[in-house]
Amino acid sequence: MKTFRYIIAATALTAAFAAQGAPCVRFHDAAADTLAINSRLIEASRIASAPERVVMLARSFEGIPYVGGTLDGDSTECLTVNFGQLDCTTFVETVIALSNTVADRRMSWRDFLGTLESIRYRSGELTDYASRLHYISDWALDNIHRGNFREVTGMISGSTGLTRSLDYMSTHAGSYPRLADPGQLERIKAVERNLKNHRFSYVRSSDAGKREFADAVRPGDIIAFVTRTKGLDVTHVAIVDHVADGNVSMIHASSAAGKVLVDPLPLSTYLKRRPSVMGVRVFRTVR
Repeated sequence: MKTFRYIIAATALTAAFAAQGAPCVRFHDAAADTLAINSRLIEASRIASAPERVVMLARSFEGIPYVGGTLDGDSTECLTVNFGQLDCTTFVETVIALSNTVADRRMSWRDFLGTLESIRYRSGELTDYASRLHYISDWALDNIHRGNFREVTGMISGSTGLTRSLDYMSTHAGSYPRLADPGQLERIKAVERNLKNHRFSYVRSSDAGKREFADAVRPGDIIAFVTRTKGLDVTHVAIVDHVADGNVSMIHASSAAGKVLVDPLPLSTYLKRRPSVMGVRVFRTVR
């Protein structure tokens, strides 16, 4: 009976949230997801340190199955919340949104929805598929501008610059069902025009294995893996779990492992085994 009442309450509040002008919301399981949000917010509120809070929240998802494409369920772009299935990006977004909600002294699942929207969509507002920040470089520029986190890559010893035009989505439109809509395809092309000859800092894979890199990063940092693939910037993201004896350990939603886990490999070894990755970028929470 208690669970049934909770489902009714969650459904009613979702409708109220939408009525206030918020975007449509798509839960994987409304009762389970909203309960999971509230319980994590309460637990995380006991931790004052942002890095410790991010790590605690990241670890709370250990064992959750890796499932790709959960944001693309149908033709309608909704704010998707799925605590039972995560990919690398939704894992990082969910963790940071939970942490930032606590930092803002907000403690309900509806507050979390607003924070998640502010991280996932351009200018913090969901309007359509193209408003989602698909490229990590675009995601970083938008979120840094609005104070959700900051980039520290350029401050790390050995960092260097890379210039790349990002157009992978439009040149591989067949891999993105939503881009069958000419209007959405044109909007994505407009986004990509703003990312032409985009320059960003990164740390080469060989330098990311050095002690200087380990000394510069800290638990809770976001690691973005820079790809060699033409037209694309980043193919994977993770969170630093801990740093010890010059080694960086990460927690991530791993497609290879099929779940969220603290990777058994140190970051340096992980990078050596992935020649398609040329280096990493590092972002840090500010709240």
